[in-house]
Amino acid sequence: MKSTISIATFILAVLFLTSCSSIPPSTKAPTALAGWHSLPQVARACGVKSSGWQISREGANLTTSRHKIRLFAESRRMEVNGTLVWLNAPLTAYPTGSTRFFLSPADAADLNTLHQQITSRLPQNKSQRFFTVMLDPGHGGEDSGARSSITGQHEKDLTLDIAKRIGTALARDPIQVVIIRNDDFTMSLDQRTSIAAKNKIDCFVSIHANSAANLNAEGFETYILPAAGYPATNGGEIREPGIGNKWNPANLTLAYTIHNRLVKLGYADRGLKRARFYALQHSTCPAILVEVGFLSNNREARLLNTPAHRQKIADTIAAGIRDYAR
Repeated sequence: MKSTISIATFILAVLFLTSCSSIPPSTKAPTALAGWHSLPQVARACGVKSSGWQISREGANLTTSRHKIRLFAESRRMEVNGTLVWLNAPLTAYPTGSTRFFLSPADAADLNTLHQQITSRLPQNKSQRFFTVMLDPGHGGEDSGARSSITGQHEKDLTLDIAKRIGTALARDPIQVVIIRNDDFTMSLDQRTSIAAKNKIDCFVSIHANSAANLNAEGFETYILPAAGYPATNGGEIREPGIGNKWNPANLTLAYTIHNRLVKLGYADRGLKRARFYALQHSTCPAILVEVGFLSNNREARLLNTPAHRQKIADTIAAGIRDYAR
């Protein structure tokens, strides 16, 4: 019995030491993954030390001075400090089933972005203009957006209410807030992006509410533009760079700071996702789209119908904008 326990303990110890071994040398990507980065190469660039390197066939855990990152083998799923972030492409093992993992160039760049020291975006003296954020309440006028069959609430009214609350929350900050639609009227997507382009906007935050045939669907989603040459999180065609791809690093930073705060409210985390929405594709500044919950979900629809819950969401998005600006 003792020898059996000893052998089992020895095996577990070996597995643990293997998973926590020093970071192996970087290896050149195979022809099938030309241009991709080996995971050791990415880890070192992000400041991972040997003590923060754990790897197995299921994926990897990387710990840096700023983040705890979890990657899953053959999956686009990544967790950054427990917050779900969807990669542009799956973490890929070569050979299949091994622990020799590679990340796409776009995802290696994203991990590097998350570890960069950001200088303040706020004005440093009175002669500089304020940091300016444009809030885009989704839909409006003839376009009601989603409608809750539970409360009767329309998406266009919900998004406008939250946008106004965000503006009030930021009123005492050195941040200028422009609400692109401050009443209930129709605006095309082209009009929205054109107004943003004609003004000196530092970031663009579009606010929406979700709806789905699956009445159990719930939680927050935050969207950014996929990198050029990669599909959206939910699939679709691969496209050439759009105007919005110029801001890829800032898009990610803005989205992560807001989404990371939203999921801490305790509701389902559907992830920081990637999609080619018109407003993101054609934005002339860093841009994101936030889905604040599901009007088709009984519990979330009732919550979104309460001023207190909308205020909580608005305060959280405002705090994320402050994080980004500072």
